[in-house]
Amino acid sequence: MTQLLSTKDCIRLLQIPEHRLVYAYRTGKLPEPSFIIGGTRVFTKDDVRRVAVYFGIDLRKLDAQGETQNVRN
Repeated sequence: MTQLLSTKDCIRLLQIPEHRLVYAYRTGKLPEPSFIIGGTRVFTKDDVRRVAVYFGIDLRKLDAQGETQNVRN
């Protein structure tokens, strides 16, 4: 089963301000996440990785710290 993360979970994991993520979506810089449930963005592991790449975040550092261990397919 795919684990889904909220926007707040995603920004905590990647340590970015929420307004930067929302702005990237509103301006079309990032494609919308795989799921939108009840009008709320919900992130899969692939969505989180896409956001990390966009913001220049090295996921290997997060993986080494064990931060992404809870984000699994």
